[in-house]
Amino acid sequence: MKKTFILSVIILASLSLVLTGCGEEKGVIESSGASELTYTPDMVELSVGYAILKPTAQEAQSSASEVTNKIIQGLKSLNIPESNIKTESLSLYEEKDWSNGQKSLGWRSNQIIKIKSYDLTQAGTIIDNSVSNGANQINYISFGFKPETEVKYKQDAIKEAIKNAQTKAESMAQGLNSKLGKIKSVSESNYYYSPRMYALESADLAKASGQASSVLPGEVAVTANVVVVYYIK
Repeated sequence: MKKTFILSVIILASLSLVLTGCGEEKGVIESSGASELTYTPDMVELSVGYAILKPTAQEAQSSASEVTNKIIQGLKSLNIPESNIKTESLSLYEEKDWSNGQKSLGWRSNQIIKIKSYDLTQAGTIIDNSVSNGANQINYISFGFKPETEVKYKQDAIKEAIKNAQTKAESMAQGLNSKLGKIKSVSESNYYYSPRMYALESADLAKASGQASSVLPGEVAVTANVVVVYYIK
C-alpha cells in the first residue's frame, strides 16, 4: 500500500511538470533596435594656439609660454572659468632644412589651448580676444553637449532604440504565431555622438572671428543601438 502511494505521487508530479511546460516559453527571439535623435548643442569648444621659431629651445619655450599665459589671462577676463581652459598639446622640436644638409633653422615651440563655453554666441569674441593677446593659430570650432546633457540624451536614445527593438520583435513573433514573453537579456551594442566641427577656411586671423560669428551650430545627432532577446510563448 505504501509503495502504491509513492508511485502515485511520482506520476502526479510528472504530469504536473508536463502541463506546466505547456504554458512556458517555446524559444527566444533576438531583435536589434536603433535610434537617431537630433538636438541643439549647448556647448562650443574652440582650439587656439601659438607657435614660434627661435634660435634655442629655451628661447622658443619661454616665448611660447609667455604668450600662452597672456592668452589664458585674456580668456579669464571674458569670465570663462579656468576649468574650461585646458592645454590641448605642447611640442618643442628642432626644425631643420633637409634640403640643405639638415641645417638647423632653430627650435619651434607650439602650444595649443582648448576653450569651452556654454554661450554659443561667444565664439567670435573668444577668437578676437585670443588673437589680440598673441594667438597665431585658430584650429577649429566644435558644437556639442555639456556632460550632463550628453548623459540625458544618451538615455533618451537608448530608450528609443529599445522601443524600436520591441516593435520589430512583436512583428517577428506575430509571423511565428507566437507572443512575446519576458525579456531574457538586453545589451547596448553601440552609442555614438559626434560634435559638429568646423575648420575655419581663412588663414587670415583678422577674418577668423567674422567666420566664427557666422557659423551656425545646427543640430547634433545622437545614435544608439541595442540588442534585446525575448522569450516567446
